[in-house]
Amino acid sequence: MLRIVSIALFLITFFVLLPADVTLGQQSVYSAWPDQQVRFHQADVDVNVNRNATQISGTVRYEISPFTADTPYILLQARNMTVSAAELDGDPIGFEMTEHGIRFDTDGRLETGRRYELTVSYEAMPGYGIHVNERGTVWTSNMPETTSAWVPVFDSPFLAMPVDFSFTIPAGLELVSVGEFSGSEPMDEGMQRIRWASTAPVAVSGWNFAFGDLRYQEAIAGIKPVRVYSEPGTLNADEMNLLLRHVSEAMGRTQRSLNMEFPFDGLNVLVLADHRWDEKSFAPGYGYLFQLGTEPTMRLRQPCIRPIPDIFTASCVMKTEC
Repeated sequence: MLRIVSIALFLITFFVLLPADVTLGQQSVYSAWPDQQVRFHQADVDVNVNRNATQISGTVRYEISPFTADTPYILLQARNMTVSAAELDGDPIGFEMTEHGIRFDTDGRLETGRRYELTVSYEAMPGYGIHVNERGTVWTSNMPETTSAWVPVFDSPFLAMPVDFSFTIPAGLELVSVGEFSGSEPMDEGMQRIRWASTAPVAVSGWNFAFGDLRYQEAIAGIKPVRVYSEPGTLNADEMNLLLRHVSEAMGRTQRSLNMEFPFDGLNVLVLADHRWDEKSFAPGYGYLFQLGTEPTMRLRQPCIRPIPDIFTASCVMKTEC
């Protein structure tokens, strides 16, 4: 049976550090992009992903408003993407691919004090930013500028907004994302649609998903759901239940000690066998625990789990010494 201690400090990284979701060393990565041209108030993302995540297509809708009436363009980052259509409030909007991403020309159509809907239909062939391991688990990276590998977005940890996700993936698989699970339904041709949503703003660089032959257990910490997922060959049912119990209890203690509620709609943790050299294992309300590996990231081994948090990098090394 696993013995789990000191998880409360691990939870504090979700409370305190993750809303910013950026370290000092990463700020220079994002500073190279042009300034944000509009406010983003809400995102609705419909994503279709094949089994090995070699092809992704979808439609994203942003509710936006301009900073000024003379806003000349809207910019979204996109890696290895093609855009088939774009609309502003239902009318076509011109766009072009630039070195900084997709530039949508507003042609003087934006007025201050109004909100608009920008809709973009796209296809992506991601490489960097999405992992597929030998167990068939697909999971997104938390490294800088990886969200724009699977959805056109202003890819910055300094931009946060509520988001509704609708993922269409092969039937028979489980999917986890940020926020709270909000339903699923069968689709034609052996596919299924799974929805996750966050009413709390989530940093764009922390938008994530993972799917595969996953199992999960769920609990409630206060009024917020906590889910622990694992892929085959990592944790058995008893170990998952113990990990869930300790995380839930630590989350409750942390809320009481900080006298504040967990700032996101839920906490979702996925236990994976290996980190694939991904150096950043956390996101707002979402994190990975890795069973194997030697890098200073979340590492998990049996039969003892002892998290040693690093508050400055919000990473956690799981050591086996008891």
